[in-house]
Amino acid sequence: MHFGAKILFTCVVIDVATLITTAASATRLVDPEFAPGLRIMFSAEYPFMLLSQESLDALNKHLKESIPINRFRPNILVEGCEPYSEDLWTEVSISKATFHGVKLCIRCKIPSTIDQDTRIAGSKPPETLTKVRSDKVLLPNRKHKGKVFFGQNLGGIVEGKHIRNESI
Repeated sequence: MHFGAKILFTCVVIDVATLITTAASATRLVDPEFAPGLRIMFSAEYPFMLLSQESLDALNKHLKESIPINRFRPNILVEGCEPYSEDLWTEVSISKATFHGVKLCIRCKIPSTIDQDTRIAGSKPPETLTKVRSDKVLLPNRKHKGKVFFGQNLGGIVEGKHIRNESI
């Protein structure tokens, strides 16, 4: 699928780093209800999280003070689409890599509340997300569990190529 969006990756430059390795066998399965057979090593739930700049812009319209994209830690950021349209993408191809939509990303409270620069906690993003992106709002016909969604978890196979500013 080609959505006319551009993909952006960010990298963090640090002064000192320690390389930590682990055995290739130290993987675990993700929730088989959503991605049977998918294994991960370092990520919390899924290997990739997709979010659009337009979705962040839509959220920021509800806030007194805008928050940056790094609060949500997507490793694939797209732009040039409608807000929240990434929720419905089932497959994303970027160059030779194909990613499969697994499920909406359930957001925990901590990262979106803490300003990484000041280390000061605020409360507005989670409260606002609850009003506009909760399971009660997005899934009105299901049992509500108090979950809040922002972005989409992806699985897929990457063929070893660095991807930067490529169309999807």
